[in-house]
Amino acid sequence: MTDTRHGHGRRCQLAMPLEPMEELIRRNLDKFVVESGIAYTAIADTTGITAASFARYLKGENAVPAAALKTLADFFGRRVGDFYEEDPPPADPSLVNDLFLRSRPGAMIDADFMREMNALMAQKNAELRELKLKSPKTKPGKPRPKSEK
Repeated sequence: MTDTRHGHGRRCQLAMPLEPMEELIRRNLDKFVVESGIAYTAIADTTGITAASFARYLKGENAVPAAALKTLADFFGRRVGDFYEEDPPPADPSLVNDLFLRSRPGAMIDADFMREMNALMAQKNAELRELKLKSPKTKPGKPRPKSEK
């Protein structure tokens, strides 16, 4: 966290220490990164967190936001509650989101997986098109007509 203060006509940022629970989350995040053996930049890229933000979380310059905890828990095969534990349990590979597993360095994405993913996307796109066809057409800015009872 940062606190912006004005002093002597200049603007500066003073680092505010993390609260004890935020520091515990930071230590566990650091532990999970080390245990994973994956560079923090690769973790940041895979999870959609900017590398700069991720670095600030690891250094304790910023607290990890709650929204990022769920994504990080999914990546590391952990429960969100593991970040709040003094001695968190080992990672559970069954909790890792499959897309995170396949995007990790060294993961093999074979032709069967790509066919499966393409078929799934085609199915979901067809379902969305079907829903769109069934929904009442309205012009932008006009409310949908109320259904008659």
